[in-house]
Amino acid sequence: MRQLTWLFGLQATLWLAAFALILWRARLVLVTASADRPAFLAALRVLLEQRDLPAAQTLASSLQPAWVAHLSCAALAAWSEPAAVRSAIEESIAELELDLSRYVFAIRTLGRIASPIAFVCAIAQMSLGFRKDLGLLALQRGLAESIAIERAILCVVAGVATSLLCRAGAALLHKHERALHGDIAATAELLLHWGAPEA
Repeated sequence: MRQLTWLFGLQATLWLAAFALILWRARLVLVTASADRPAFLAALRVLLEQRDLPAAQTLASSLQPAWVAHLSCAALAAWSEPAAVRSAIEESIAELELDLSRYVFAIRTLGRIASPIAFVCAIAQMSLGFRKDLGLLALQRGLAESIAIERAILCVVAGVATSLLCRAGAALLHKHERALHGDIAATAELLLHWGAPEA
């Protein structure tokens, strides 16, 4: 039975990978990308109304790497040409959307494959527990079968735990990602509104 320890290593690796991906994603969504959007947009609107481009650029740069600041910096860098402003905003939004979707596929994939892998590991544990060449475990009747059943149950529990972790993490992150979508959209709307300098 000792040769089956790699199955538990596989289960633990899947769980740790899911946990690490969710933490990494949470750090991006909740810390790196987020900002106080209402306060930032209020200050940016005042500066744009005053046509104080250097102050607006300084404000946006000071909040980097928040995504609303990143989007604002891209637009303000092309502020002299209205068409360039729109193009810069669209390119920046596409870049942020790509960053927003990063790791989500991996988290969801881990959640989907965790349970099937757990059942495969459980079947392997059970089949090896009922083989004929059990060695010293055969001296105590039912011991090998009992160990096999316990390990199979642990495999299933570990797989279900990984799947639930991925689902819960993806649902929680999706809620905050929607808020980031709103921040990006509101910032883009403000920048497009003021993106045509006076002649």
